[in-house]
Amino acid sequence: MKKTLVSASITLLFTLAIASISMAADAKSPYTTFEQKFGYAIGVEVGMTLKSNSLDLDLDALLNGITDGYKDNPKALTEEEIKEIKDEAIKKIQA
Repeated sequence: MKKTLVSASITLLFTLAIASISMAADAKSPYTTFEQKFGYAIGVEVGMTLKSNSLDLDLDALLNGITDGYKDNPKALTEEEIKEIKDEAIKKIQA
């Protein structure tokens, strides 16, 4: 169930991000390349989704985690710690 929900959420995020790129083309933006616009669009969608879950988080830690995952950097948390904190977040969201 969790995997289906996560997969559906990711699919929705990418769909919305692509639509956002098209709409953003009409507005003045510091982003000019597809990669910049796509990255920003994904960031906006992820931010809005995280905010809607009403969970506080540290944006610097979020950006560090994204960077480490994307660049295959060493992780600051173990796989077990990552699983535990994600499980705790799911419980808080469902509460």
